[in-house]
Amino acid sequence: MLSYPLDNDTVSGFISKLPSAPPVKPPALVFGHGLWNSLDINSTKGWLTQLDSAMRTASPFLFSAASSAPRLFVSPSAATELKPDLFVPAQNNIMLQRLEHAIGPWVQERGWDHLGLWNMSIQAASPDGS
Repeated sequence: MLSYPLDNDTVSGFISKLPSAPPVKPPALVFGHGLWNSLDINSTKGWLTQLDSAMRTASPFLFSAASSAPRLFVSPSAATELKPDLFVPAQNNIMLQRLEHAIGPWVQERGWDHLGLWNMSIQAASPDGS
């Protein structure tokens, strides 16, 4: 689903994979979208809002107070020095950090957990590439 807004066929196809009745073991809802929108915060919010709304309509039991269905948004990871120069202006580590700081609290306000990867992945790189 590499666009926003998502077309009706894409949303319908996604929704068709959700349970139509409360399952014995609720599915984990894990979302991350990579770099398709060059880290545009408003597109990211719109994308997740569109999916969240469709899921709440199709399978409201996954979002009830009694549900234990985990919901997680995973931020994109930081870029390495090997990122092609053409993407650096829109997908650099500063832009990733801005997205992470904006999206983390926003998704948590909506009942989702947030796994931020920027800090973890940027620290994983070393000067010698190991």
